[in-house]
Amino acid sequence: MLQAFVITLREGLEAFLIIAISLAYLKKSGRAALLP
Repeated sequence: MLQAFVITLREGLEAFLIIAISLAYLKKSGRAALLP
């Protein structure tokens, strides 16, 4: 059970990092109009 929780937590963190990096890239590249 603990192993499933750790994997879920890691996957959630990975998804958050990908979204955060994408949003930061859009802001830095001057395409903030594409942000939700």
